[in-house]
Amino acid sequence: CLNRDYLNRLFRRSTGMTLSEEICRCRLEHACNLLENSTQSVKEIADACGFLDQAYFHRRFLAAKAMTPRRYRYFHSVEHRN
Repeated sequence: CLNRDYLNRLFRRSTGMTLSEEICRCRLEHACNLLENSTQSVKEIADACGFLDQAYFHRRFLAAKAMTPRRYRYFHSVEHRN
């Protein structure tokens, strides 16, 4: 029974980020885990993490990690570590 804007203000006050930023951060964290430990395509991972638009996923991932999802997979995958 809270107004969306009020909830967002409370969340921002306690965490320093908006609720939508936190949701995106969690989705990207899950995407990183999938990129490291699965063989799914980047599109499948974007879909699995709740990104309906692969281009938007790519932009958000690049902004957060300073590299593309494919490059992240190359440097962080289990195969690369061995």
